[in-house]
Amino acid sequence: MVTLIVSRKSLGELILSKIAKHIDVAKAIDYYKLHKDGYKSSDEVIAEAKRVKADSAIVVANFKLACELLANGCKTVIVLIPTMVDHAEIVKAQVFKLEGKLKLEKL
Repeated sequence: MVTLIVSRKSLGELILSKIAKHIDVAKAIDYYKLHKDGYKSSDEVIAEAKRVKADSAIVVANFKLACELLANGCKTVIVLIPTMVDHAEIVKAQVFKLEGKLKLEKL
């Protein structure tokens, strides 16, 4: 199982241990190590998730992107809402788990 991490800051040990109970973080791929300039639209992240065949994803404070990843093939998406951040990593966060199938249609 491959997990795509979409976060500019690294994730702290407390967060990783909490997430590891729900998804496999051993084969995690950091989006920002592959694309240093970030992303302009969520389509770029979705394309990368499809390219690496990500079964799950970790997203920081972006429920719209999380829903789009669910609708486009990810089985589980973790959304982090940071509550404590230092200069290098996210230390504490609220963690939300979204899973299942989602049909997303723009009207």
